[in-house]
Amino acid sequence: MLEYVIEGFLMQCDMSGYDIKQNMNNAKFFNASFGSIYPALKKMEAEGLIKSKEIVEGGKYKKIYSLNEAGRDRFLEWLQKPPDIVKSDDEHLVKMSFYQYLPKEKVGELISQFIKSVNALIRRMEVLKSVLGENINEYQRATLAFVIDYYRFMKEWYQRFLEEMNGPVNNQR
Repeated sequence: MLEYVIEGFLMQCDMSGYDIKQNMNNAKFFNASFGSIYPALKKMEAEGLIKSKEIVEGGKYKKIYSLNEAGRDRFLEWLQKPPDIVKSDDEHLVKMSFYQYLPKEKVGELISQFIKSVNALIRRMEVLKSVLGENINEYQRATLAFVIDYYRFMKEWYQRFLEEMNGPVNNQR
């Protein structure tokens, strides 16, 4: 997912590796070390997704990266797929932060699909809780309760966001 986060930041403007790291720190939804960011940038450049140029700023060489059309296309293709709740808890936040690059209708579809996925996960956890019953200790029970509550909160939050995004519903006939 790191490469997609980098592409998302480069959608905004050209940046150095340091600038990308600072944006991650400010965003709070995703974190990576310089030891991960620079190899990813090198790989992405080798794959033809980004390009770089060296500039002199304040008497120092600085490498600035920009997203090319292939990188932009790959990013938008990834962004248009619904987040996979099982694969990564953070993917939904990463994608949400970049949804300004998609049409509002597509965002609504993606969020609706995500809500359905979260609902399915909640149902699976509730079944697991009932199947396990008294066969787990209090810490395991508390952990399972936390997970269920966490996903319920997530579902409710996204439902509210979707309602706000779509505006008030007119119930007149």
